[in-house]
Amino acid sequence: MLKRSLQRLPTISKATAYEYEDDRLRAIAIAQLLPNTPVADGDEALHFEIITRTDTALILLLSGKPTAAEGAIAHFRQQQQLKDVVMSAITV
Repeated sequence: MLKRSLQRLPTISKATAYEYEDDRLRAIAIAQLLPNTPVADGDEALHFEIITRTDTALILLLSGKPTAAEGAIAHFRQQQQLKDVVMSAITV
């Protein structure tokens, strides 16, 4: 439904839908975590970058495969370290 709606917009020349597990998709997420949350790159499917760390929060940029990003967010949530998150899956 979203694809059809996008295709009807006059400024959109083409819209393509991908399966969520497609290797062309990349997730970008910004997560607000507790300040003492340990973060380590260890999975080549997902990259972490610390945007800022304060006494009250750690702001983290995650990028990589959508399933890997979802797994990391689920881990932070399970460990009760996640305060907030926004995520999008895109391809270019």
